[in-house]
Amino acid sequence: MNKNKPKITLETQSGVPLYVQIRDQIKTAIQSGQIPPQHRLQTIRELARNLKINPNTVARAYRELEYQGYLKTLSGRGTFVIDKDPVDRDFEPDFWIIAELEDCLKRIQNEWHVPPDRLLHMATHAVERISAEKIPTKLGDKR
Repeated sequence: MNKNKPKITLETQSGVPLYVQIRDQIKTAIQSGQIPPQHRLQTIRELARNLKINPNTVARAYRELEYQGYLKTLSGRGTFVIDKDPVDRDFEPDFWIIAELEDCLKRIQNEWHVPPDRLLHMATHAVERISAEKIPTKLGDKR
């Protein structure tokens, strides 16, 4: 099985909904270690195209796997496998935190048209304020 593209076979006559078959096969591949933590899965459209099904079916399977704690979708980056068992974590949570920060900074940069050097200055300033506990907890609180 290719780690990026798990072999998914659909039984259209089985009576089992297609999204359930996809969900269960991906879950089995994750649990068996065939798809490791932090690995990026195919996009919804790619997998739907390969299986010749509606993308909404794949999206539902991915959503359920995310809800069950197997996947994490990062806007603009893709869908990644997370480690189900926190005791056996073999990746740093920094990966997810950095990805979330990047997404946030990209949104700010795009919406406010902030150049990268200015964005870095602003982010550094924000971290300094957090470190010094100078961020007000309530509107009007000057601390």
